[in-house]
Amino acid sequence: MGRGRIGRGHEVPALVSQFEAAIRDFSTELIRTAAIQNTGDKGSERESSLRELFNAKLPKRYSAAKGEVVDLFNNTGPQLDILIYDQSREIPFYTAGIVKLPAEALLASVEVKSVLNASEVDRCVKRAAVLKKLKPFKRPLVRNNANDERGVRYFHAVFAYDTDLGSEGWLLHEHDRFSAAVGGSVGKNGIDLVYVLKRGLLNLNSNTGMIENERDGRALFSFYFSILNFIDRESRRRKETPYMSYAPELNRHWQRIR
Repeated sequence: MGRGRIGRGHEVPALVSQFEAAIRDFSTELIRTAAIQNTGDKGSERESSLRELFNAKLPKRYSAAKGEVVDLFNNTGPQLDILIYDQSREIPFYTAGIVKLPAEALLASVEVKSVLNASEVDRCVKRAAVLKKLKPFKRPLVRNNANDERGVRYFHAVFAYDTDLGSEGWLLHEHDRFSAAVGGSVGKNGIDLVYVLKRGLLNLNSNTGMIENERDGRALFSFYFSILNFIDRESRRRKETPYMSYAPELNRHWQRIR
């Protein structure tokens, strides 16, 4: 075994059981929100429940908030239910209770849906495309699997409480629906993961999927850790956010004293 490597299939039972319990409890809480009848309240509480999971389970250096992202060209991304950033080094701004992040500060984002259907899939794809057109540090984003250590990456996911597709062959049919929404180039649609509660997880970049096991919540577990692993790697390699570039007029107020 190489230095720093953990053997494939290696597990630490005590930790695994604790994580499984936490995921089961969270799944129960998410399912509970389905009993809310008012559509507006349901959507709001569901978004809030997922944000609470990330804020409770992510390392304390990270924070999850609802908001939007803007770059130095004044391009604004769509308002998203969950934006994840490193709060130990970033400064979120608030407008009417909504966070606004500089494009250089965003690490990952999640769009939350009550039910995935054809129109919602199309909407998710279009909004992801707008997000991925932002230019942090005035440079285009690079794809998450691209061999470019200097470029900035975003991780974007969709979390749905239900889908209008039947359970038989769901992974394939949901994959094909996202693929059709972008003309067949599913790996380039700007969405990395799609999780549907009690159904499973799709990785659109690798054309792979995982059916959910309600006993251990393995797909939800993988959804969470995929995001955690990404933001931990990306945050450590990301340059400092150029806050002064977002407010250049401040430099005009300096006065020479001597």
